[in-house]
Amino acid sequence: MISPSADLHDVWKSHQPLGVACKHCQHRALVARERIGARQGNLHCVDTLKFRCTKCKRHIVELHLFPDHRSAKRFMAEYR
Repeated sequence: MISPSADLHDVWKSHQPLGVACKHCQHRALVARERIGARQGNLHCVDTLKFRCTKCKRHIVELHLFPDHRSAKRFMAEYR
């Protein structure tokens, strides 16, 4: 789970995609850092980003920031 104070600079520093999990249908996805504008010095809060589940179309999601590639792979493996 992501810290409430995390910003896009934190996502950029992680060198990992952002994990998005729908709280309604449990669908999961990895979003590339570049697609959400994560770059050095971008202090835009991650919690303010708007995501919509591609499966059920709801906006109730949980965001995940990963420390390494294995964690991102495990996040997606748990979905299957």
